[in-house]
Amino acid sequence: MRFIEKLLLTGLCFGACGPCVLATPLDPIPPKVLLDVRMIGEGSRPDFSPDGMWVAYAVRENLHEDLSGSNPGTDGCSAVPWHALGSRIELSEVATGQSVELGERKEDSWLPRWSPDGRDLAFLSDRDGSGHAKLWVWERGRNIFKKISDVPIDAEQIEWAPDGKEIFTTVRHSNAGTQPDECRESRSTGSERSQGRPEKSSVVFYESSPHTGIAAVSDPWSLDQKIRDIASFNLDTGEFRALTSGERVDWFELSPDGTRIAFSSPIRFERPGSQQIQFDLAVIILVGGAKSVAARDVRLSVRGRAFAWSPDSSGLVFATGGPLSPAGDCYRVDSDGSNLLALTSLEAGRQLDSAFFPPVFSQDGRRIYFLRNGAVWTASMDGGGAHEFAAIPGRRILEILASKGKIVSAGGENVSMIVLTNDAGTKQDGFWSIDLGSGSSQVLLERRQCYWFGYDRQFVAASADARALVFSAQDAKHPADLWVSDTEFRRLRQLTHLNRGIESYKMGAAQLIHWRSLDGTELSGALLLPPDYLNGMRCPLIVWVYGGEFLSDDIDQFGFVGLGQPFNLQLLATRGYAVLAPDAPQQMGTPMVDLAKTVLPGVDRVVEMGIADPERTGLMGFSYGGYSVLSLLVLTTRFRAAIVGDGFGDLIGAYGQLNPDGSSYATSREQGQELMGGTPWEFRDRYIENSPIFYLDRIETPVLLIHGGADRWVHPFLADEVFVGLRRLGKEVAYAKYPGEDHAPTIWSSVNQLDLSNRIIAWFKSCLGGG
Repeated sequence: MRFIEKLLLTGLCFGACGPCVLATPLDPIPPKVLLDVRMIGEGSRPDFSPDGMWVAYAVRENLHEDLSGSNPGTDGCSAVPWHALGSRIELSEVATGQSVELGERKEDSWLPRWSPDGRDLAFLSDRDGSGHAKLWVWERGRNIFKKISDVPIDAEQIEWAPDGKEIFTTVRHSNAGTQPDECRESRSTGSERSQGRPEKSSVVFYESSPHTGIAAVSDPWSLDQKIRDIASFNLDTGEFRALTSGERVDWFELSPDGTRIAFSSPIRFERPGSQQIQFDLAVIILVGGAKSVAARDVRLSVRGRAFAWSPDSSGLVFATGGPLSPAGDCYRVDSDGSNLLALTSLEAGRQLDSAFFPPVFSQDGRRIYFLRNGAVWTASMDGGGAHEFAAIPGRRILEILASKGKIVSAGGENVSMIVLTNDAGTKQDGFWSIDLGSGSSQVLLERRQCYWFGYDRQFVAASADARALVFSAQDAKHPADLWVSDTEFRRLRQLTHLNRGIESYKMGAAQLIHWRSLDGTELSGALLLPPDYLNGMRCPLIVWVYGGEFLSDDIDQFGFVGLGQPFNLQLLATRGYAVLAPDAPQQMGTPMVDLAKTVLPGVDRVVEMGIADPERTGLMGFSYGGYSVLSLLVLTTRFRAAIVGDGFGDLIGAYGQLNPDGSSYATSREQGQELMGGTPWEFRDRYIENSPIFYLDRIETPVLLIHGGADRWVHPFLADEVFVGLRRLGKEVAYAKYPGEDHAPTIWSSVNQLDLSNRIIAWFKSCLGGG
């Protein structure tokens, strides 16, 4: 039996105290039940049929078997994106909630989009067995599936022409049906690689020189990942037409009149040490194919989505954003690049991320509305300046609901706008309406739920007549499902029940707690208690940490992290643990000590409340949260067990990691997550002082290290050196490395996700008791 398995089974940690005794025996939820789940497909916003009777959406099975026998989404070579693996298209009837699944379970299908007349449903799928995404259409009347083309698709969008005769999407450039050489090499067997000598050198050559003009370039990732072609598919003739050739295409928008397409093209990172990208906004005239650049070197947020067509299709509006764009101003420009006009001239200040939502238009198209500092601002299309239009006391506005670029009004009378909000005090999301005349607001829905989550946050959609909404909802006890409602939220109904198996288990309840940091800053934390917890019980406490984040904002996500996560915190709560997710703000130059100043008083608060057993506290974090765990362990001995997932302890080592494509992700964090303020040559002492690797001799806590063996964001050698150091120092440490797996355990293979969950349970049980 391997060392780590012996360790997990025999409990070679601190002497375990008795578990937290609950009032009645409860079954802890098994890891497989939490992982073998069906999730609303990220990257596939739900779509109403034009008659408003049906909603189409993608559902992804978290535990699915890949054809390769491993997880192809982890090596960058998959023909199907990670968020679509195991996805199916489902339809739900709005009136009855009755659901039907399209296609067969052996396929991956996602991104459903109804045709303008509602007769057809377009989607992407590998249902032909090729393993590559193709464009398909389901003919509703005849219930048949039709493959439109064999051209491989590389897309996040499908758009129908207004007349329903064409579909626009993005396709792989030039090498359709093939994979890059590095993908073919990575999937060849060892014996294949070892037979004979290579016919040509396998060297990979990198270069930097001031004489070549590429000195000091240090891109955090390759922008060439976005090289693909915008294409149209004619449904009548089957004709395929590429509208671009070999350009980087991040996002595109079809003009309202269907005559032009605008797209954002990431050109370059503005400077080394930053994630600020400069984009070109280009326009293609569909008849004739002429292309022009409407705006050059525009600072957009990393997703490149903050632009939209004017209602009359004459030009574009866009909002600048990103780490080097503190003001986030709005502009308009004609489609041919003429008449560029600044609509705002705002002072620098904190903003919401404009990565997802462009400005939206009033119904007459004369004004735009946009978000700034949690409030709605407005500006005239004539360039008369901007002003704050509406703010909701105690609420931060997250999104202005829009349909086809125009605001969605409560009641459908175009006298108000609907916005998605977050309560600054209670952390709950809500829907509010804002009167377009007076700016006054009123609550439509607040039910202690989370409506805004996911990597693209596009889980709210309006019907064609803008009189109905479909959105996702979840809370700490209940996983995300789709709900439908009228725009006044008087007729509200749950549309899906994706995981009825989870409903039979009693989950831990969440509450918000408060404390002050050692510097006197008021902080909050989300506290998850065991099911049927009674006042006065002292339970082992697990602290889920991630430096720089306000984790109390996640209080209404299921298990604080959502579905399909091997570390869903209900896994621990249903086994008798209390779990704390604390706010942990950090400052430039002092990220490590700031964690102690913010997190440890939160632990003290849970002890003072009579909930946590101070002798049985554990610590866990993933990615930068893994760095956060190591930082705390070298500053305090109060934790009795810790798990470091996909983390690192060496800021200098992390700074120097190099990916095969020449990118170096961590260099972009000089002003970002690690808060060093510059390079190691500028701030050598700061990098050393904030690197736990130099203080491993202080650690007295048993540590379980977990890392993906093919991690491209935090390279495995960073975990190796922590293990080697702790082992050399004679510390109690175990290391579980998962070959072939990338950074995020959420996209690991099924068997490794289950193994990870079981190791988390076993480690804390052996060290802390409970479970």
